[in-house]
Amino acid sequence: MLDEDQWKARVMATQTILCPRCESTRITYGACAVGPTTIHQEYVCEACQHAFSGLFALVTYYEDFPR
Repeated sequence: MLDEDQWKARVMATQTILCPRCESTRITYGACAVGPTTIHQEYVCEACQHAFSGLFALVTYYEDFPR
């Protein structure tokens, strides 16, 4: 099983969410909770049924909307 730092490094390097338990990329996205400075994204691995959450934090802002 990947620890938190290993998981983050792999996700950032591949730009793909993977299961920290079995490293499968067969991931279903669940509920998403948006707060003022964080977003919690729920995931379920379809290969091993492991449920886990990703935590995203506010980094900066930019003018206008993405195009």
